[in-house]
Amino acid sequence: MISFEKYFGSIRRKLLTSDKSSASKKAVLMYHRVVDIRAAADPWKLAVSPQNFHDHIQWLSSHCEILPLEDLLDFTGQKPAVALTFDDGYADNLYHALPVLEKFKAPATIFISTAFTDNATMFWWDDLARIFLTPSSLPESLSLEGDKKYYINLGEDAHITEKTLSEFASDWMPWDKPPTNRHKAYYEIWHMLRKAPTPALREYMNQLYAWAGVQRNGKQDDLPMTRDQLVAIDKSHHVTLGAHTQNHYSLKNLSAEDQAIEIIGGLKILEALLDRQITTFSYPFGDYDSDSLQLVKTAKFKLACTTVQSTMSLKNNPYLVPRLEINNWTKNVFETMMLKNLSNSGSIT
Repeated sequence: MISFEKYFGSIRRKLLTSDKSSASKKAVLMYHRVVDIRAAADPWKLAVSPQNFHDHIQWLSSHCEILPLEDLLDFTGQKPAVALTFDDGYADNLYHALPVLEKFKAPATIFISTAFTDNATMFWWDDLARIFLTPSSLPESLSLEGDKKYYINLGEDAHITEKTLSEFASDWMPWDKPPTNRHKAYYEIWHMLRKAPTPALREYMNQLYAWAGVQRNGKQDDLPMTRDQLVAIDKSHHVTLGAHTQNHYSLKNLSAEDQAIEIIGGLKILEALLDRQITTFSYPFGDYDSDSLQLVKTAKFKLACTTVQSTMSLKNNPYLVPRLEINNWTKNVFETMMLKNLSNSGSIT
């Protein structure tokens, strides 16, 4: 069986010798976290190690123009160009990403969900992973009460080891067939909570904390940035903050009125905190509908980012900007993926 690195190495060699005359040449890159984390506790593959992130930015600074997000839309130069974005506002962006951005003078936009600042707790989706995808012994059965009820019997998966979790960490994605009942519970509850209003979500999470016997806490790297940290990072010449609603709801599952509270409310909170205009937005979970688009335009954002996986073109709607999700790739794999996406080489077999 060919190794992962050898496979991407063969693609890389083909791309380096391919004709790039009609390349897309520009893309918005989507990061979330820059931190070393157990792979099993990162089911959505959101974390990039500090070393790999350093290698990514070093490569980009040598081969591309790294532009502010707002400048990329109208970029028409010949050299490949990228903009860097981070969703959610993790504190590790301040601790681990900012020093690298400043070292290479690379601009980036960080999208902030304002309701999570200063509560000294992890994002609920990370707590959910901590409960189900961390080695521990849990009660065999779980029953959640609320507007929607949920029940699962974990069976023999109530007790799970790091070895078992690690077997599936690199390949499993939450929409795949669950390898254990813990993975099944994680995704089904995640899917339920992403649509739950804040009071219901908090009640469900409180039930889960009590059931699992865990506390709502986390290491500094795992927490959202505080208001003071947001003010501090916004002073950097290499970081611009953007809006990401208040509560990180799936907008398409809200009424137009509730969407306005989330989009406009989050914008006003962030602008009041930073005492300046916020001009960029990112849709939580990449979810939106026609009401979302109209509200983003009404709020006078200059652009809004989706999670649609694509490079950019002059035909892109500024309120539906596609991005390329970046994973915890080594330098060679990252280079291969960038060449593949910024070239016209088409499919590689």
